[in-house]
Amino acid sequence: MTDRAARNLENGRCPNHPAKPIVEGRRACQDCLNRSKRVSKEKKIEKKVSGKCVSCGDAPALLGKTVCRKHLDRTRDANLLRVYGITREEHTLKLIDQGGTCAVCSGLPIDRGILVVDHNHDTGQIRDLLCRSCNIAFGQLEESPRRILALLEYAQKWETK
Repeated sequence: MTDRAARNLENGRCPNHPAKPIVEGRRACQDCLNRSKRVSKEKKIEKKVSGKCVSCGDAPALLGKTVCRKHLDRTRDANLLRVYGITREEHTLKLIDQGGTCAVCSGLPIDRGILVVDHNHDTGQIRDLLCRSCNIAFGQLEESPRRILALLEYAQKWETK
């Protein structure tokens, strides 16, 4: 950064556009921030079209994804830790304990997609791994045993007719 740019920044002015104030908590004016976002978005689109990973730009993106295997795994690992407080190793152990199948329907991930972490939204307690269908159904029934039993009775009533 040049001396002039540093002085502008000290005075609350944009280093690139001295007539414009910097955005609070940033080191640039709104025009610079908008340009940066636009250029970043254009580069991501360019990488996406090229079939390269949008994170590193080098490795080929996985089929149907915008990132390579390394970045997909890194994102999944970060989400497991951030959202559920578990590591990939803990997730894998739970998957092995369940025999690699959904804890409700015993479906394989190949048949039902990936297994998701079921947890109590009030306490954060991790329960088991479920296929997406079972996880969505459980959530739609508000995790209520009374509603689940009522639905079971309803299904059995109409099963024989």
